[in-house]
Amino acid sequence: RSTGVRLVAYVCLAEAAAIEVPGDLHAFVAARLPAYMIPAAFVVLDELPRTASGKLDRKALPAPADDAFQRGAYVAPATPTEERLAAIWRDVLGVEQVGRHDSFFALGGHSLLVVRLVAHVGRTLGSELSPRSVFERPTLAGQAEHVARLRGAGASADDAAGAALVERVAALPDAEVAAQLAAWSSVMLDVQPAPAARVLAGPRRTLADRLIAQHRIDARPSQPLARRASPTAPTTFAQQLQWDYHHRGNFPNLGIQATALALRGPLDARAMQHAIADLVERQAALRTTFRVEQGRLIQTVQPRGPALDIVDLSRAGDRASRARALFEAICRPHDLTCEVFRAQLVHLGDEEHLLFLVPHHIVVDGFSWGVLEADLAALYRARRAGTAADVAPLELTYGDFCFWQRTLEDRPLGLEQLAFWHRAVAGYAGLELPGDLSPGGGPPPHRQSRRGPHPPRSGVADRVARPRGAVGMATDTYQAGRVPFVLDGPRWIAVERLCARLGTTPYVAITSGFLLLLSRWAGRSDVCTLNGKFHRNRPGSEAVIGNFVTPYPLRVAIDEHATLEDVVRHCHDAVLSHREHGQVAPSSALAAWPEWTRYNFNYQISVGEAGALAFDGVTVERLGWNVHARLTPHDLALFIRQDTHGVRGDLVYNAERFSPELAARIAATLDQLIDTLATASSHRADALPRVP
Repeated sequence: RSTGVRLVAYVCLAEAAAIEVPGDLHAFVAARLPAYMIPAAFVVLDELPRTASGKLDRKALPAPADDAFQRGAYVAPATPTEERLAAIWRDVLGVEQVGRHDSFFALGGHSLLVVRLVAHVGRTLGSELSPRSVFERPTLAGQAEHVARLRGAGASADDAAGAALVERVAALPDAEVAAQLAAWSSVMLDVQPAPAARVLAGPRRTLADRLIAQHRIDARPSQPLARRASPTAPTTFAQQLQWDYHHRGNFPNLGIQATALALRGPLDARAMQHAIADLVERQAALRTTFRVEQGRLIQTVQPRGPALDIVDLSRAGDRASRARALFEAICRPHDLTCEVFRAQLVHLGDEEHLLFLVPHHIVVDGFSWGVLEADLAALYRARRAGTAADVAPLELTYGDFCFWQRTLEDRPLGLEQLAFWHRAVAGYAGLELPGDLSPGGGPPPHRQSRRGPHPPRSGVADRVARPRGAVGMATDTYQAGRVPFVLDGPRWIAVERLCARLGTTPYVAITSGFLLLLSRWAGRSDVCTLNGKFHRNRPGSEAVIGNFVTPYPLRVAIDEHATLEDVVRHCHDAVLSHREHGQVAPSSALAAWPEWTRYNFNYQISVGEAGALAFDGVTVERLGWNVHARLTPHDLALFIRQDTHGVRGDLVYNAERFSPELAARIAATLDQLIDTLATASSHRADALPRVP
């Protein structure tokens, strides 16, 4: 389903039976299985579909109809707000009926869909739900009641903010009023006369109207962003970090995001060439270049972007190895001053091609891949048919988002959030994990220093604050090692059961395990990791390619006398609190930021089934070819992705401090910690193992 992953049972009855589906089947399973092993839907089939070899053909299993889902006794929405909210749930969750006592999560909701729900409610009802409120009030009735309360509170807050801005504008010198109005000249903002600004006149009234309109956008994520006519925009901090990784410490391949697709069928190479050009024209991020100007990194959208490169290997010998060599070659480091995207089509034979797509992380996040593939498929079909592409015009550009986020730092809401981040990391002294390859804290003998001896990381006293927006802020880099991380089967089911009981998500549970690993290993209760805030809640943002993730520090105090269940609850509250202040780029204002980037936790959710991509009769297979970064800026990082079967990815470590043997023990300890969280959450944290 486009709404995400659900557990569905497909049933063949041995004989005609007078049973109610799904009611009786649900009751039968519920009496024998834990809550999170119970399917969300039951589909009765005459027989299970099989492949030619007799195996179950999963792709041929039909999607469950709405009546296949088990739920409590249906009670219709009772108020106009509940009816409108139910319509939003139906759209977000992909179900046909929603009752007032239904739970958002019981109907298939997860953390990514919470983001969509919050954005949809803001656009449709004009009320700004928070992710925290969705977890606290998961039922339709509970959310509708909360929305009604928000309406009154929101109006009062808007009035207070408007009055404060008017007072501020009234006190500005004439020259400052003129300068601020000039700064708005390239911004297309839907400005309505503000009642609070009526006490002013002339340019001051104009400026107050604009500031009040902008504050409404800042405070309400559901509001459309202002549009900009200029092709040049400031960069987000995530982009600055990628730029710096690219240019420092011989680390240019960190940001390479590559995929290799095997295409089988009657591919029209010329149509694909035009489709790539159309994609680059539609998605401005793919034709963006970067440069440093007066010490700050800026980005510019170029009039034209890269074209599809076509290579013919149909008559070459050893085509497989040569194709792999081409993939390795196209995954070379980008020159970000000239390009951020490459595409290559390799012709192997009749109806057999490879398509390599290589954007840089500076302009894409994990969600962008779904956008890129959907757009490319639609544009290819249109080129083949000679018709207009079935894609809606974009409501905003990535540059609009960048401009909003960086200028937010100088407005009231942004300043308030930056103050939160200063408080959040105040006094953090860093964390040192004992390694086995650097006796005495010095570099190992084989290490090749790139900028001379490295100072000891004893704290933050020696860190110097850099101006916001300055480049050159990346940490040192080290030789990287990796250990596969997999959490599936019964272990994954146990984690989901824990989350269902505590009203949280697998992301929080696994984050708790990672933080506990750091705490137990270092013998410290105060731990901090680099996490990311997802910004796909603005209208139109789900159709745009760009890096909409803002890095932030997640700092948690682990109480070793607390139960593991309490640790997870505390982590849940910390995640929600930190993300509520994640509109700004907190790291750009924090002098100690290198200390909390030493340990990284990166978690993504896959929505939809891999392999669903098709180019107008051409089947597509994702080959899973990767170009792993040989260096890492982190001492320890966990990169994982949630899919149908659980989560999987890599534990990446600093191989200059930790041996492969120690890394294997670290990974095993992390597995043990997560299993204990899921199955023995009443245990105390101080009873957990330490890394040997």
